[in-house]
Amino acid sequence: MRLNKFLFLTFVACFASAPLLAEHAESMRRQHPRRRYQFEPPLNQTAKVEFSYRHAFFNPDKNAIPIKMMVTDPAILKEKEKLFALVEYFPMKHSRQKKTVSLPIQWKGNDAYVSLDGLESNSVYRAQVKLYKKRESDPSQGDQLRDLGEFIGVTSGDTHQAKARHRIVTSELIEADDWRARRTNHTNMPYEDLNGGWCGSFQEYCTKPFLKIDTEQPSKWYERHGKLASGSDIPALAAKDGVHGDWANYSYHKLMILDYDHDTQTVHSIDGNSGAGSGVAFFERPTSAISLVGHITDDTVKTDGLWVQGEPPAVEKK
Repeated sequence: MRLNKFLFLTFVACFASAPLLAEHAESMRRQHPRRRYQFEPPLNQTAKVEFSYRHAFFNPDKNAIPIKMMVTDPAILKEKEKLFALVEYFPMKHSRQKKTVSLPIQWKGNDAYVSLDGLESNSVYRAQVKLYKKRESDPSQGDQLRDLGEFIGVTSGDTHQAKARHRIVTSELIEADDWRARRTNHTNMPYEDLNGGWCGSFQEYCTKPFLKIDTEQPSKWYERHGKLASGSDIPALAAKDGVHGDWANYSYHKLMILDYDHDTQTVHSIDGNSGAGSGVAFFERPTSAISLVGHITDDTVKTDGLWVQGEPPAVEKK
């Protein structure tokens, strides 16, 4: 009889606590709002010029970001020998350090290539890419032909950690681009949809080839190995060796840190099972919104055959 009473009271307590947990999560979201942003070109433009994140994945460089543009726009292809690219870019860790460069375009068939050089290693960059047509009267000047939108790229480095961060972030950018272009959707996504959603399994899918952590709930692993931090630690971790590719938790939601902006004190992230249509989306939040951070270090990275085994299944070598 006592046991039955105990079980009944336990059930009532758990049932009553569920709304409280939901209310707490909603309270956290109200206190720490997140803002979604889009960096990609609109879909109607994508059909004519599309960035290749797979090309960036297979061509890592510690001081440059290779940008491949697959062109099907007849108006661009007609003028391709007269075009150059104007790129405005900045490191995402210092968004106020903007620069603009004019870059020559190398053509291979209908694919256009530019290289953003002279960059800092182990860093994430955000670039606005525009195509200009050289003027007949003065080839050093040009007129804008197309604004291709924004491209996010990552430089690599000499350490295993820097190489892993490049691969992890670029893998997630590939996934985000495939969702945007509707190549991936809820019927063919390669990550497991668990009871609590697939935000955690999305992160696991993109990091598992490169890190020793192979769980959808990595906080305990990071804690056992002394790599678990709080949101308030993000500025210091970012200044030391970067946080791009790190796992993080926001109000029962798992995400990957894209970078921390020291100029605006904002955390940028790539989130699975989020945004419009519950796909892959980009967000920015204050550090106070992040409860836990799993920080990548050299001893968390797989080193045996890392750069051969780490190819996402959908990646094609182009």
